[in-house]
Amino acid sequence: MTELRRFPYGGVPVYNPQSLSKTEALAQFHSRQGAYLSLVDLLREKSPSHVLIIGTRGMGKTTLLQRVRYGVEEDAELNSRYLVLAFPKSNITSTACTVFC
Repeated sequence: MTELRRFPYGGVPVYNPQSLSKTEALAQFHSRQGAYLSLVDLLREKSPSHVLIIGTRGMGKTTLLQRVRYGVEEDAELNSRYLVLAFPKSNITSTACTVFC
């Protein structure tokens, strides 16, 4: 018998890449390979530039950064240079900083 996975938000099917396992996330990552490779190449530079990733909701920003995270963790050189921190997605209904502080 297959055990059901528990998802955040009480099991409501909300797409959130952070709720996927590493295996699931890597298996589903296809459309932004070029952007992913560009970001990893940038991280390999001696003094990488700052990058701003913008887009409308649902465009894949979090998924792209999650893929970069896994790429850094899997690469010995990058893993020794960077500590990847993953914060939960912000609450879009919040109107005050005190919600997060």
